[in-house]
This record gives sequence, C-alpha cells and structure tokens, in this order.
Amino acid sequence: MTVVESTVDDLDPRLWPSVLHAVRAAGAWDCWCTPIVGRHGRPGQVLTALCAEPVRRAVAAAIFAHTGTLGVRWSRMSRLTASRTSVEVEVGPPGSSQVVTVKVADTTDGLAGFGTATAELAEAEAAARALGWPVRAVCEAAVAQYRAQAAVPRLHRRTRAGRLPSGQPAALRAMRKRTAALVPAQNWKTTRAGTRPESTSPLDWLTSPARWPTVREVTPAPRVPVRAMPFVCGDERRDA
Repeated sequence: MTVVESTVDDLDPRLWPSVLHAVRAAGAWDCWCTPIVGRHGRPGQVLTALCAEPVRRAVAAAIFAHTGTLGVRWSRMSRLTASRTSVEVEVGPPGSSQVVTVKVADTTDGLAGFGTATAELAEAEAAARALGWPVRAVCEAAVAQYRAQAAVPRLHRRTRAGRLPSGQPAALRAMRKRTAALVPAQNWKTTRAGTRPESTSPLDWLTSPARWPTVREVTPAPRVPVRAMPFVCGDERRDA
C-alpha cells in the first residue's frame, strides 16, 4: 500500500470537498484531511491518500492539479485487513419494505454474525425517505435484521446428541442458549424440565410461573442480648 501526502496552507476551504472527490476518482482507496498549524502560524491541511502503487502517479497528479501544492511525498506501508462481505436485508413493514446493504467485517475469528456490521448509508438514506423513518432507525433495523438472519443457522446446528459442537467457545455456547429464547419454535416438545405445547415459544415457556425458582422461608436467628461492660481505665487495673 502507498501513502501519498501533501501539506497545503493556501487553499480556499470551500474547495476541499471537490479535492477529495478528485483524488478518489484518480484511484485512491481513501483520502482525508488533517488540520495543522503550518509555517508562520498559518492554518493548513495535510492531505493523505491511500492507494495502490500502480495508481500513485495518477493520485499525485490529481493532488497537484486540484490543490496547487508544490510538492507531494509518498511512502510504502504494510497493512492487515479483515475479510469483508455485503449482505442485502429488507427493512420496513411487509409490502413496503426496502432493501439495504449491510457491510460485514469478519472481526471475530470466523464466528458468523458476531463481526462488525454497518448499513450502507446511501441506501439507508433512500430507504428512510421511502419509509418515512429516521435514517438512524433504518440503520439500526438493517443491522438487527442481518444479525437475526445470521443467528438462525447457528441456533439449528446441533449434533446427533442434540448439543452444540464441543469445539465452540463457552461464551458463544452461552449466547446461543440465550438467543434461542427469542426465536419461535414449532416442534420443540420435550425438554429437560418437561413438556410444553407446540404453539408456545421458548420465551413464553421460560417466563412461565412453573419455571420460577422456589423461595425457601428462612427463620431469622434469635437475637442475643449484649450486656454492657463497665469501663475500667489502665490505672484502676494496676491498682487492683
């Protein structure tokens, strides 16, 4: 990866959005500005762009053309990236739902559904206008829908003995047990604690009074009276 930078202190601040757009159009993966105080105390910006080595000259040419700077510097760096995928989900009531793409980064060592998930902002804004929702609500609903879809395969993956694979971490096994109470089940008849109708959900069954623990009555211990002891100073003990 190549990092291209330039320090600019004489550009009209209103032009920076067009500069960043031009640098990205030249092939940069990303670019940004960092405010600084430059020579003679003048405020300025350090323009930084990340790009591949083959497009370095094009990115530098865009910086020269759109900022008027007299110099560009670059350096080679290494980076480590997480695998990323895009998943489309539907947000909104049935019949008027909107499709929003959720960007998912695998940051949890291959555990699907637990990585970093972010809704595509441009699509979330379009869905918010169509649904009449706030953009924030659309983003939260899209991420929640993705996690719900990713949780279904995990909840139904069991071994022949009906247990989770023993190789899974204890924290993940505990989380799956908790999330299983939020997913309706139709054919769960027998459990360790007994039976229940097919139409009830695990959440209803877990919160029923029959599952509440028995509270034992504890008899308080009798109070032992404490006698007041006379105070004797050190001189009186010596005299005695």
